[in-house]
Formats: sequence, C-alpha cells, structure tokens
Amino acid sequence: MRVWVAGLAVAVATLGATPAPAPSPKIAVSGRVRAYNFTRSYRTGAVDTQAASIALKLHIETAPHDGLGAALTYYSANPFSNGAIAPNEIETSLPGTTLNTLAEIYVQYRSRGTLVRLGRQTLQTPFANPADSRTIPVTYEGVGATQALARGWTLAA
Repeated sequence: MRVWVAGLAVAVATLGATPAPAPSPKIAVSGRVRAYNFTRSYRTGAVDTQAASIALKLHIETAPHDGLGAALTYYSANPFSNGAIAPNEIETSLPGTTLNTLAEIYVQYRSRGTLVRLGRQTLQTPFANPADSRTIPVTYEGVGATQALARGWTLAA
C-alpha cells in the first residue's frame, strides 16, 4: 500500500509540474514614415503633373539563434493629394490607390563573417539594386551569400 501511495504522489507531482517556458527570441523592429511629392514639369505645352503620398516601412527581424534568423519587411504607400489636384494634373506613373506589400521575407544564417539568406530580399550590388525611387523597392527571390575575406574585402554571390 505504501508503494502505491508513493507512486501516486510522484505521478501527481509530475502532472502538476509545468516545464519552464523556452526563452522567446529577441525581435528587432525598425522602420520609417516618409512623405513625398512627385512632380513632373514639361517644357512643352503639356500640363505639369504631380502626386503626393505618405509611405510606411516596417522591418521585423529575429535575433539569430545558433546562427539562424528570419525577417520580413512590410511597405505601404498611401496617396493623399489626388482629391486636391485636377484630374488632368495627377501623375499617372504612381498608383492612385493605396499600395500594401510584404516586400521582404527571408530566413538567414550568420556566423563568423558569413551570411546566407534565402527568400525575397533587396540587393545592394552594382548590377541589381533596390531602385527606391517610388518608396517600395525592387526585391529579388533567391539565395544570396556574403563572406568577409579580410578587412575591407567581402565576397558576395
């Protein structure tokens, strides 16, 4: 009888115990809000055009855990001047409606000067760049890698 009671007490104590919560990953949040006015002036007889917008960039990135991390970047562009501008003076190369996009989303591995990133991402190279002339940058899907070789020297692919 004593063995059965002791076994029951251990079982109850085990069921009642809750494991310690795993440490939550640290998350870095950054971004910007910017307003811009785009104007196109013609020297010929064409009507000058313009558009104004307010834009938001929100970037969320996890701290690396054993070198692995993830990130995403959300963009929103919201025109606000279209009602105040005559219809024939609105710059048509900008969207006249709100534009929201999840531009970047990737996983990455970082260790001792090495960075490998997989997913949709912006690139900063002489051959492919974000071309941020209209608030939401150009992004590319694929695998990117960099390796620091020596001070001031980095290999990128």
